[in-house]
Amino acid sequence: MSRGGRTPVPDDERAGHRGGVGEGSAIEVLPVERRLVTASPPEDMPPLAREVWSICVTDMAVLGHLREPDLFQLRNYAVEVAIAIECEASIQEFGAMMKEPIVAWSAELQAEEMVGWKLKANPACKLHREASNVVRLLAGELALTPLARIRGNLMQAATASIALGIRDDLEAGLAAEDAALVVSGKPASKALRAKK
Repeated sequence: MSRGGRTPVPDDERAGHRGGVGEGSAIEVLPVERRLVTASPPEDMPPLAREVWSICVTDMAVLGHLREPDLFQLRNYAVEVAIAIECEASIQEFGAMMKEPIVAWSAELQAEEMVGWKLKANPACKLHREASNVVRLLAGELALTPLARIRGNLMQAATASIALGIRDDLEAGLAAEDAALVVSGKPASKALRAKK
């Protein structure tokens, strides 16, 4: 055992499916369906949400990960982004804190009268926070953030690597069986004969 951590494992004893740079087969990514690339936003969406929809559809199509089931979540994402932007405009116009009149009953006037002001939080702040959280969660699910795209690519690569490893192990097992059969004088397996 080495003093600086794990004991190095010789290359021929390593387990797993890690290949070197440039080794292994290419991963096939299915293209986005043509009709989804130009998917129009639903007519009942606000204009700002429609714009967000169009930007996202274009981006997701270029990256190759737009699928039919994504369109419902994409609608929610676009609407929440529009809500967050509207809230920002309200906060910019009125501020994070708003003046609210203090009203008291006046016996003299026999009516309510304003006696001062108090500050209260702009309700748009809470709505903005909620919309931003939903946007963040949906962006992760739709792979619209850099980290989500990295995770998705790693999962795709890992899945492909495992599948290629299983295929290679099966082929090696069949080759070993056939080698044993050839030595014993029996015919090779049908799978290997079909491959040749």
